[in-house]
Amino acid sequence: MPRFWQPFAKAVNVVVPVPLFYHWPEDELVARSFKVNRLGEEAKSRGVQSLIDSLGKPEMSQLYTVASDTVAAASIGRFLQDRGVPVSVFDTSTAPIETLGSQDGVMLVGPGTVRQLDDLRPKRPFDLEQGTSIVRNLRPNPGEPELWKGSKLAPQRFTAYGTISVVPGQEAGRRVLILASSFNPSLASIVTSIAGLGQLPEGYFDAVVEYERNGDRTLRAKVVAIRTAAK
Repeated sequence: MPRFWQPFAKAVNVVVPVPLFYHWPEDELVARSFKVNRLGEEAKSRGVQSLIDSLGKPEMSQLYTVASDTVAAASIGRFLQDRGVPVSVFDTSTAPIETLGSQDGVMLVGPGTVRQLDDLRPKRPFDLEQGTSIVRNLRPNPGEPELWKGSKLAPQRFTAYGTISVVPGQEAGRRVLILASSFNPSLASIVTSIAGLGQLPEGYFDAVVEYERNGDRTLRAKVVAIRTAAK
């Protein structure tokens, strides 16, 4: 077991977020807005509010997980199980995020679900912007950019950014690993490879990762900024 993972070696809960959908059964319509991830936030999205005004009150639905988050969860789960670590996989509709900090866990989020983490990771130095793939540097060091924004290199080839964090759990000795990007299999490749783990410190930290992908294949991934905290 790599040293990075040794504090997690007893058992790990892997949690995949479930986006919030609005459902109008009579109209056979389901709607989703990256700006809305909690009940009562409908006014944040002009599109959702317009549908409510025209179609009436919708039902709430949390039936789907993001495919790339599910793939990343499977990758991390397999990595740990191959090393004898018991793994349980949940989604946020069956395991509320508030309970995650009481056990060692892994949380995967994307631009459309990152706000679900607000209570778990207050005042982190790097922030994946809601609804986009932009990572903002909230407290830049000298020479660092204020944000990291990906670029399109070819029809299926992109550079993009995400964050990897290890934060304290709610109970002493517990910790939560958080992966946040638009394509979390790329971040999972760092935490499940010896070369990738060599870029990460022990203890608690926040890191910004630059990755390049072609379709669903990760070509490279590297840490470009990091902040460490006391263990």
